[in-house]
Amino acid sequence: MTTEHKITAAANIASAVHMLAPSTSKRERQAEHAETRAREAAAYAAMVASTEKR
Repeated sequence: MTTEHKITAAANIASAVHMLAPSTSKRERQAEHAETRAREAAAYAAMVASTEKR
């Protein structure tokens, strides 16, 4: 099984699990999205700060 096949299989499993999970409200999805974006922004800021120190 190639790496591409493994990635595709993992994505298919994740998709199936997501479809079987109880649906969340729009407000919950928005909150999760905001948390994810905040985490991404913090990680990016940390990366930029670490490269500027050099």
